[in-house]
Amino acid sequence: MRGKKQPFKAVIFWSLLIFLLILGSSSAKFWFAFKKSSLRGLARVSFVLADSASQVILFSFQDQEGLIVNLKAKDAVQLPRGFGEYELDKVYPLGELEGRGGQLLKETIEYHLQVPIFGFFYDGSGFTYEPQSLKKFFSEIFKRAITKKTKSDLATIDLILLLLRTRRLDEQEIKIRETVDSLIDRQLRGEGYSLEVLNATDHPGLAQQALSLLEKSGARVVRAADDSQARKSNLLITPSQLFQSYTFGWLKKVFDFEVQRAEGKRRADFTLILGEQYWEKLNKRW
Repeated sequence: MRGKKQPFKAVIFWSLLIFLLILGSSSAKFWFAFKKSSLRGLARVSFVLADSASQVILFSFQDQEGLIVNLKAKDAVQLPRGFGEYELDKVYPLGELEGRGGQLLKETIEYHLQVPIFGFFYDGSGFTYEPQSLKKFFSEIFKRAITKKTKSDLATIDLILLLLRTRRLDEQEIKIRETVDSLIDRQLRGEGYSLEVLNATDHPGLAQQALSLLEKSGARVVRAADDSQARKSNLLITPSQLFQSYTFGWLKKVFDFEVQRAEGKRRADFTLILGEQYWEKLNKRW
């Protein structure tokens, strides 16, 4: 009898050990994915949603507040990357001709409204995004993307974290608008660091374009001008003690740049130098 129990106990032991190893491995993977999350730590997050019914919606939230902007799908807007002028509801299908519908949609809204857009969603299923609860509107988008019913460029970990953040939204603090002038990030504004933006290319207007996006997001820009030396890539110059600031992280997510430690006294806390890389993002086809 005792001999029969020993194999049974061994099976239980090894089954439990394997289960714990799998659980530990899954937890580790989730933790590493969480650490790599591109949106972790952002106070305000903004996205664009389009569907097969020609709806184009910008939605944004921070803390308990939410904003839904029903963009006029039949309005003709200037597209980035040299595509010319198209109606908003034609942007996604146009980009899909090159397999980049979501990217073109996201970049178009950012270019048109001059506000940072952190991801796109496209639902071609015919699902109607008109829930009775405005709070549910936000969570429904992320749930459908997690289950692959909606296309998105966001990683699963980001979708899960965003879904969890929607639980903090207050139904009374969600507004619906037809237009948007700015999407202020209160943490970015609260830090209040000064920025100067320099155009290191032969293409006029780049610094002013970046300035508009920065100011509409709450950044304090003290100067926009041309740089004396041409550059290929973007560059951010700032003291090393600001590398861990919220402003530094926000800028890194919105602008792709190399980093250089500032030495000596400078005109601003952050100097953002825009190179040919930034012009190509706005004007060059893929």
